[in-house]
Amino acid sequence: MPEINLLPQELKPKGYAIKLSKTFRKVATIGLVIFFVFFLLFVAASIFLSYQTRNLKAKEVALKNEIVAHEQTEQKLVLVADRLQKISEIKSSDDAKQEVGIIQSVMGKNPQNIIIEEVTLTRDSAKLKISTDRSSNLTKFFTMIYTLGFKKINLLSFDYSAALGYRVEISITI
Repeated sequence: MPEINLLPQELKPKGYAIKLSKTFRKVATIGLVIFFVFFLLFVAASIFLSYQTRNLKAKEVALKNEIVAHEQTEQKLVLVADRLQKISEIKSSDDAKQEVGIIQSVMGKNPQNIIIEEVTLTRDSAKLKISTDRSSNLTKFFTMIYTLGFKKINLLSFDYSAALGYRVEISITI
């Protein structure tokens, strides 16, 4: 069917206005398509970057935990190396053989339930810090020390608390 235009011919737009209108419509359509493409790219990049951020944070936490574990291991290794060095120094020393003998004889015959907390070796003597939960264990320990025939046994400290039990520090001289 033919197009019927009921408007008078003078109101009809000019040719250049129609061309300009079609050009603007094409530019607007192309601009809208470009806008949607960039919008979709922005959304995709945002999702990708948030995923990467989450992964990096998880890796950071794992690495921090690994660093803490390595630091603790390093500290333990340093302590073990230091102890080994001190033990080799004590064993190589001619003067310390008697003191090491004291400790070996006490350790070899140590009654049950006696915990030797600390041992300090000095020239011609050894200091022991022991702990136990019963006084009968202390009696057995002192009897054992007496039977070993040391020259002198000094009681340096004697503590008792209900939570920790008996704590005793003695000095043994050959």
